[in-house]
Amino acid sequence: MRQIVGTSNIFLLSKSGRKMTQSSLNVLSRSHFFSRTGIRPDSVLFVGEKVTRPGMPPMGIADMIPVVHGSIRGAMRAPAGYGKDAVGAAYQIDILIDDKIACHLGFLGGNLGRELLLINPTWGHRHYRRPPHHIVPTDDWGEVVSKLEEWVISSTPPPVPKPRPRPRQRNLVAGADAAAPPAPTPSSSSSCSTSVTHVALG
Repeated sequence: MRQIVGTSNIFLLSKSGRKMTQSSLNVLSRSHFFSRTGIRPDSVLFVGEKVTRPGMPPMGIADMIPVVHGSIRGAMRAPAGYGKDAVGAAYQIDILIDDKIACHLGFLGGNLGRELLLINPTWGHRHYRRPPHHIVPTDDWGEVVSKLEEWVISSTPPPVPKPRPRPRQRNLVAGADAAAPPAPTPSSSSSCSTSVTHVALG
């Protein structure tokens, strides 16, 4: 997964209370998770709700609250009342891998107008009916990675073709051979730049 989207674009997004949040960070610390995976502590995000409560105003990254646990610095928690959908919108998360249908549905409703990939990693082990059409069912993490790779490849715009060299032209005024000026190259601000994919593991 890290090779597909890049380590800096992977988030851990967990719904937990205060006590469970500290327990989760304790497990990550004792297992040396950050040094082994390269994922940063500021990519660990916590919420108190699966789905944002009705009537809550939009939330931004600046509204997130730091969570401190021992030597771990950087983990963040959403204010009370906000769920995974609000955090997904704030961090522009495109892909949610979660085993809770409610989280998928809430994530979809809170990110209307954006192209999303919603993956359930344990559907085949826990459900026997067909999933909603916008949820991708998988049976194991190997299949999750395969679906993720397919989606990233299909959503990556094609490379901008390099301009062909123009032939030398005769300057009729000077009567001498002159090389044509080089064709302009796309600037770094081109609208065709590749978009960044952010993945959240719920």
